[in-house]
Amino acid sequence: MTQEKIKVKTFGGFSVSYGGAVLQLERNTSTKASHLLQYLVCHWDRTFTKEELVSILYKEDEVGDPVNNLKVNIFRLRKMLVAAGLPQQDYIVYQNGCYGWNSAFPVETDVEQLDRLYERAAASGLPEEQAILWQELMDLYQGDFLPTLRGEEWVAIDGVRAQRRYLEALERLCLYYQEREQYADVMSAARVASQVCPYEERVYLIQLRCYIAQQRYREAMMLYDEVANMLMNEMGISPSPELAAIYRRLSDEENDGVANLSEIREYVGEEHMVPGAYYCSYPAFIDSCRVLTRMVERTGQAVFLMLCTLRDAKGVPLQASDRLRDAAEAMRTSIRLALRKGDFYTRYSTSQFLIMLWGISRENCQMVSERIEKQFRQHPDARGVRVKWEYEPAVGVDMSGEDIKFSGSGWGA
Repeated sequence: MTQEKIKVKTFGGFSVSYGGAVLQLERNTSTKASHLLQYLVCHWDRTFTKEELVSILYKEDEVGDPVNNLKVNIFRLRKMLVAAGLPQQDYIVYQNGCYGWNSAFPVETDVEQLDRLYERAAASGLPEEQAILWQELMDLYQGDFLPTLRGEEWVAIDGVRAQRRYLEALERLCLYYQEREQYADVMSAARVASQVCPYEERVYLIQLRCYIAQQRYREAMMLYDEVANMLMNEMGISPSPELAAIYRRLSDEENDGVANLSEIREYVGEEHMVPGAYYCSYPAFIDSCRVLTRMVERTGQAVFLMLCTLRDAKGVPLQASDRLRDAAEAMRTSIRLALRKGDFYTRYSTSQFLIMLWGISRENCQMVSERIEKQFRQHPDARGVRVKWEYEPAVGVDMSGEDIKFSGSGWGA
């Protein structure tokens, strides 16, 4: 009689099933016992020395006696598996000085299924069969690999590999659909992927190219703005060259869908007018700066660029972290509220904001920075954060953004 397989889900969460029922394991999947279980079932065909498992489970000096702690957790794990609903057996065995999963109880993980689907699709010479297999692979991948352990090195390595295969499946499936002008299927697959991998730019590039193929430029520009703002506000990164190139193309295209001036006016106007300065994506900021500097050349008004850098107490730019995210959001709000409605600004990097000021002198730039910082200091997330201000006349400055240099500068408290 064939032994029924124990099925393991790792994408988007961790669970173990047997006989069609999900086992009720520990609620907290980040305990040492749960970490040990996840490692062993994901490597069910291998065995490990005590030293190897200790290096996986425990960081240096985390416990006084890691080998004894390992033995305790193996004992707990054996009892936990039986209590959860598996037949009374030893699922963790010790042979020849090594621990491993009992090979008498076969395991099937969704990672293995994904790899098999990928290899079958890559080897198939039939486009229709490939499309079916790519779709099955995508349905299987429901999120990050073992998300509660994503900080572990072995999880990160396997997780990156699985996500790459998922994104490759998405791109190949969408190419299959696009070649057949099945645009609705392209958008459907890409929208699902944007929920599974919300910060993966490749997913949005597929949607943008699909919109362009259908000449739906207005919708493409709206999606671009959403993606550019999301990447900067939540991840602190600027659009890639590929995404920026699409923006340039969209800017050059005419929108044949606009029927009259009233519709254009409604689209151009801000949907929800907010007080203070206007925030825009970095490519839009550069275009706006170029237009403004041309306009004021005839009037003789000065236009200044101001760069704001968030730093720690030692003067080092803040690195990506919850602290930087909160401080940057506080600074973004402070800039908006402290500046005029006609000024505009953008997020230049993870720790920097770029501001355009017009009709102002160099001396006034310092007053503006002091006004912004006064607003910033009222926020609790500003505690312990230093601000460096730099400013330079916009005319004559390289507006590519690759090498903007600022001569005037000042340090906030």
